Amino acid sequence: MLLNSQGNTLLLPAYLLYISDKSEDTQKAYTRILTAFFEHLEGKGVDVLGKGLNEGQSMEDAISTYIDNISKVVRGKPVKLSAASKRTYLSTIASFYTWLIYVKKEKIINPASALMKVKKFKKSAIGHNIQESEFKTIMQNFTKPPQRKGVLFYEIMKQRDHCMIHLLGGSGMRRIELHRLDIRAYDRDRQTILVHGKGDKPRTIPVPDTAATVLSHYIDEIRPFYPSPLPKDEFSMFLRPIKDTKTDKEYSIRIPLSNITDRIGRILEKAGVKKGFGPHTLRRSYAVWLLEDTEGDLRTVQEVLGHADISTTQRYTALSNALVEKKVRKVFRERGDEK
Repeated sequence: MLLNSQGNTLLLPAYLLYISDKSEDTQKAYTRILTAFFEHLEGKGVDVLGKGLNEGQSMEDAISTYIDNISKVVRGKPVKLSAASKRTYLSTIASFYTWLIYVKKEKIINPASALMKVKKFKKSAIGHNIQESEFKTIMQNFTKPPQRKGVLFYEIMKQRDHCMIHLLGGSGMRRIELHRLDIRAYDRDRQTILVHGKGDKPRTIPVPDTAATVLSHYIDEIRPFYPSPLPKDEFSMFLRPIKDTKTDKEYSIRIPLSNITDRIGRILEKAGVKKGFGPHTLRRSYAVWLLEDTEGDLRTVQEVLGHADISTTQRYTALSNALVEKKVRKVFRERGDEK
């Protein structure tokens, strides 16, 4: 990776070495964001210190324009970043400049940090949830698991998705936690599963009866149908079958994060749930259901969801209260007290 052709050293590898103590997923995200940013600068003939900028333009201006216009590709189409994603990009770029200043001793003002103080991103709404009745309807859309050997890839993947959506909606785990799941992490006797969340922090969460039944069936009857996984993915809970077109050899890998998002999103959309919903919709919905079942016990919900700060958990009370209000209004309408 370069910065430009004006004699700068290759800073990205050095910075990534500096943050090598962070989780693997964090390192991947930083690499992706900073690589795209550096390639953008290269295309403009600009380096990270501002050399090559047009007269009167500052590095702060250049970063601001970049953040405002950046997009990502979703299902083959460019989509503008959400406010939350823009903040993430800006924060990542700011961390790189912090390293330049305090480690590499560059005598500059952090242009991204300055921008974060003045740029007002619209706060992302917490979003909407689905009701438990909707979730049960989604589950009914799945056929019974195949009972024979030699099933087609799409059949075993459908049953894998069945299990994934049960776990997401029945335990509130994150997408990344689902991705990292290990078959050895499931304790059938205690009906719990060990997950690794943000910062690779482990926590044990209960698995509801229905989800436990589906999960056990998946491990015993469905997962063995998959082609042998690569050695590094030997114990991965959820696999993706791959076929090498050159050798015609079949094998399996750990299901990618993007694959989880796409598969769950399509299932929800096909079931009639609002377009654009995905794995986090199920986590958010589970949080609301759990809040209602525990009568607002935030500490319990915080522990199950793995929130570091209870203020994050408190955001879900807004959805829970809105649902209660909706139910009350429905009762009034049925009684004829409200038009």
